[in-house]
Amino acid sequence: NVKAAQAEWKAVHTAVGFASSALLTTDLTNPKLGKIGLPAFGITIHSARNALAAWDAAGPVLRTSLAEAVGATEAEVERLLRLTVCPRSTKGCRSGCVTAMSANALVKRSQLSRLGRHIFLMFRPASAFALMAHQLDNARFEHGLRGARWRVNVSDDLRVELLAPGLFKVAPRPYSYTKWTPAERPGRPGFRLVYSASEATSDDQVVSWCEAGHRVAVVMDVRKNTSLPPTWNGITVVDGDETDDLWSHPGGVVVGLRAKGRVDTRRTMLADGFTKPAVPGGPAHVSGQGRIEPARRRPQGGSCRLNCPRPEGRSRLVGGPAFFRFGPQPKRPVRVIPDQRATPSANRPTSARKTRATACRGTPGEGWPQLNGAMRSPKLCLPVSKLRLLERTGAVSRERRVLHLPGADPMGVAALAPAELEPEASADEDCG
Repeated sequence: NVKAAQAEWKAVHTAVGFASSALLTTDLTNPKLGKIGLPAFGITIHSARNALAAWDAAGPVLRTSLAEAVGATEAEVERLLRLTVCPRSTKGCRSGCVTAMSANALVKRSQLSRLGRHIFLMFRPASAFALMAHQLDNARFEHGLRGARWRVNVSDDLRVELLAPGLFKVAPRPYSYTKWTPAERPGRPGFRLVYSASEATSDDQVVSWCEAGHRVAVVMDVRKNTSLPPTWNGITVVDGDETDDLWSHPGGVVVGLRAKGRVDTRRTMLADGFTKPAVPGGPAHVSGQGRIEPARRRPQGGSCRLNCPRPEGRSRLVGGPAFFRFGPQPKRPVRVIPDQRATPSANRPTSARKTRATACRGTPGEGWPQLNGAMRSPKLCLPVSKLRLLERTGAVSRERRVLHLPGADPMGVAALAPAELEPEASADEDCG
């Protein structure tokens, strides 16, 4: 009964603060599924035992609401969430789990949404599988068998082919990664499985599985945006980060994946043996270990969209946060490019009304866009709000800020400067 299942799912989903929506995640909201290039579907729940941590962080009011939505007590829900949905996961697998440690997974909204799906699947499996069959059947009817994909396991490793074999009769092409061995999970006809190697998997096992015609995923110690080796232990390597469509990979190959996550996470994965050296027996390294390297210039030759030249000697911290990616450097004057919104609406074009005041760490160069003889300022490097944040943290000296006034003042910056920008430049100082 699809309508009854939809009513049960709506009660659970609204209990965590969301409006009713489809049970399955699609390629429009999941970046991994979006790499396929075709419509893709899959249910995203918490991996391993991470649902228990999300349950504890939800708060007493939300826990009570969720328990009432599935007709259980809080103690019963907590006891069921202690069960893992990844029975063959290892320490290295859990520490570097992409579905648990990605930026999207750490957002509170995603945590609650996954918790609702997790509890619904655990307490209402028949209703969950009915909704999945309904959505997959519609996808197959709209796109055909080969025109869409169904990722059976997005963040779990449940053997769905044993729990709900009827789903495979109505779904588009199914595929999945799994930590089960080929003997434990042989799959079924028309179901593309890729077996994942871990620290408990030897190189000889990987080679033997590939020689038997299976596809094996191996996480390699390869830097981001760096090519994978063409072979690994004599087995052909295909890039698993390029696409999530496992139907595009031939049999008997190694599906190479680059190690992801924070630096300390990658170090742990490498030390545990979960991450394999790209060259078996060769030296191992962790990409981005927080060391200082010379900065790489952009192809345009600048550090912002207007090609402001980056000063010589500046360095960046490999593996550090993107916003604070630069290492120690001398403090330099920060020129604030005025906001065109300070000009009355009648004196400026419509296209310039949505631009913001921004601060550029570079020196103005030639070729800046001109608009009615005035300098136009789209979003460049740092909004003024970010600049003030840097001032409070001491990253930028407030005393050395200067106001860049290009020629005349057709945009009314003089009226804006005392209150908003507080320039320190004197009238005879050369700011240009």
